[in-house]
Amino acid sequence: MPWTSRRAQAETAAAMTRMRDRVRELEAELAEQGRAAGRLARRTELAENAVDSTSAVIRVAHRTLREENVRLRAVVDRQATTIRGLNSQLDNALGYTAEEIAMLDAGAVTTR
Repeated sequence: MPWTSRRAQAETAAAMTRMRDRVRELEAELAEQGRAAGRLARRTELAENAVDSTSAVIRVAHRTLREENVRLRAVVDRQATTIRGLNSQLDNALGYTAEEIAMLDAGAVTTR
């Protein structure tokens, strides 16, 4: 074995100590990054679950509103039919002819 000075041995030992310390620091940083990645994965999972839940609520609300819209359109159609029927009855009761009604619809003023 070749001879090395005590100074070289001390420098080598110090360098090895620094390298071991640095390895421990890097291992600690790696462990912390792993924990942070785990926390981030959990938060991502929670956010995805929240999005899924919110999407489901929105789909139900949209379906409900669509059904309500269909129901209200039917009500409006029935009321329009009723109004047309009442107008027809009123026109007949007042004795207007079809021509006079067409003129009134067009905005004409009658002298009746």
